[in-house]
Amino acid sequence: SSLGERMIRGMNMLRQGGSRLLRRHAGAAVRSMSSLDHSALDTPELSVPFYIPRDEYVNYKASNIFHMKNAGSRYVALNRPDALNALDLGMIRDLTAIYKDVDSDSLTQLLLIYGASDRAFCAGGDVALLAKQNPAPLGQKAPQMDFFRAEYTLNNMIGNLQTTNQIALLSGVTMGGGVGLSVHGQYRLCSDDTLFAMPETGIGFFPDVGGSWFLPRMEKYVGYYLALTGRRLNCMETYTTGLATHYIALGQIPRCLERFMFAEDFSAKGIESVLDEYCEAPNVQDCGEDEVLPHIEAIERCFKQQSIKEIRTALMEETGEHRQWAQNTVAMMDRASPTSLAVTLEQLNRGAGLETLQQCLEMELCIARRFMAGGDFFEGIRAMLIDKDMEPKWEQAPSHDQVLEYFAPLPEGEGTLLEV
Repeated sequence: SSLGERMIRGMNMLRQGGSRLLRRHAGAAVRSMSSLDHSALDTPELSVPFYIPRDEYVNYKASNIFHMKNAGSRYVALNRPDALNALDLGMIRDLTAIYKDVDSDSLTQLLLIYGASDRAFCAGGDVALLAKQNPAPLGQKAPQMDFFRAEYTLNNMIGNLQTTNQIALLSGVTMGGGVGLSVHGQYRLCSDDTLFAMPETGIGFFPDVGGSWFLPRMEKYVGYYLALTGRRLNCMETYTTGLATHYIALGQIPRCLERFMFAEDFSAKGIESVLDEYCEAPNVQDCGEDEVLPHIEAIERCFKQQSIKEIRTALMEETGEHRQWAQNTVAMMDRASPTSLAVTLEQLNRGAGLETLQQCLEMELCIARRFMAGGDFFEGIRAMLIDKDMEPKWEQAPSHDQVLEYFAPLPEGEGTLLEV
């Protein structure tokens, strides 16, 4: 049978038996686990088909990536449901090969990427796996840096696609590395179950994957707020902060993807015509209350301060309608690594002045290498993901000179992205 006939058969199967998919809510998936714990879930076997019939996909080099070519478009599914589609090095390398092929193919105008599981687009990089490798003092090889160089190279490729527009479907958990796969592309669709966060300071790390680029460019210091607190955003908040470009109801997702499968015009105008047909303004009933915008002036007032101490003081001085929000914000920051907070603030300030995404990512390589030398990253992963005592013993807050050491250039060749 033809591709079109198989597509229609697959979509009918989904409509007849897909109610479980349309009841997906990321909150239920993450209530009992820390923000980056990928092992605490009882995940059922992946439904087949999921939007697009599986027999149309190529299992890319036997990894957890499914990839399909269509006339003028590509479809990429992250398929590691037992880990909320968390990225490992093999997945990143296979995604890089796909994006390299796409970038050299002038006929491909659309790449649509989504998570082929009920609960997540992508919950980030598999940081627990990285932390199982030993810390490496500067001057020694840090095996974790193979992962970070490959991941940041992929982020840069996504942000610099020449002829291809990307749509990322942020359905379910979208954190850390999942943000890096999506936020640098043109179109980002949130849905009813979206749960978005950059939670790295809570595990003794920093908001990488290009956080230096997009976070300080968000209005009213909202990016600083998200980076320093790790606050999770619901669907409504993901949309109103601009992190998502569109909202699509869960029930419309299969129809929208089917429409793209049979589309002929993948220019920006053609893509936006389809999105306008199926996307709409989010509503409180399905997407949750917006608890960011009501505090936007307080966010700007507090997070434009020049040090963590000053930010904390400003929060403690908030009164009236912002008082409870400010107290909750201080509590979130107090749970984070003091080193991560200080480094992150310096990172965002520097990133605001850099001219390209690549410059930001290469700065982040320097920072990541310092975290891999030992200290809070390994302690944070131990406490939050391995032993799960939720009581990390952080190092004391660093001096300004100690913070600056995280940004010192690396030896030649170590601080640059990969050639692809």
